[in-house]
Amino acid sequence: MISNGRLWFGYGAGWKEDEYRAYGYAFPKIQDRMDMMEEALEIIKLLWTEPSPSFNGKHYSIENAFSAPKPVQNPHPPILIGGNGEKRTLRAVAKYADYCNLFLSPEFERKLDVLKEHCKVVSRDYDDVGKSLFAQGWPGVFVTDNEDDLEQHINWRMDNLGASREDVLEYAQRNAPGSWIGYPEELIERFEYLIGLGFDFFQVMFPGLEKDYIKSEKSFAELVKKKL
Repeated sequence: MISNGRLWFGYGAGWKEDEYRAYGYAFPKIQDRMDMMEEALEIIKLLWTEPSPSFNGKHYSIENAFSAPKPVQNPHPPILIGGNGEKRTLRAVAKYADYCNLFLSPEFERKLDVLKEHCKVVSRDYDDVGKSLFAQGWPGVFVTDNEDDLEQHINWRMDNLGASREDVLEYAQRNAPGSWIGYPEELIERFEYLIGLGFDFFQVMFPGLEKDYIKSEKSFAELVKKKL
């Protein structure tokens, strides 16, 4: 209501034990966390769409529950599920989600094939599932058309990672054409490749010293306007 229908609902089974412990939650085994995620999604969708729903699960239950106001979006905010797990996470995407959120990995395109198979099982059109990607590359994007700025940023990454120049660049370029770090044409190649696979939503981070990442943010914004 506050955002007039701009909310996206990002959800997952959780992975970082420290975050659970910090807020006093137990950290169940992954199988239980996946079960809890799916039950929670069932309940949340009921609360968004029905006047007084009931649900009785292994982990969570509600009885004639009240939830108001209902979402502005019809029937509910877009649900985005994050994770690359083939057996449970991508199956949950096919069953519950409007978007999946993936990371680049050596098995990246196979993950999309697995999602296609899960969609078939639940009679879901694969193309109806939006594709989102977290633009990592430890972590994030740096783009510039200035050679000195690029060298300075690579050196910053080398210092922070304790890695060689070759390792920094290899990490930024792996798993897909193009690169997360470099000149505009290198990022264009990467994003055009991803768009060609169906991705239309990207979460982009801009690491580095403040003066550098502000420059990179502006360069990336201009790149998007002109080329993507």
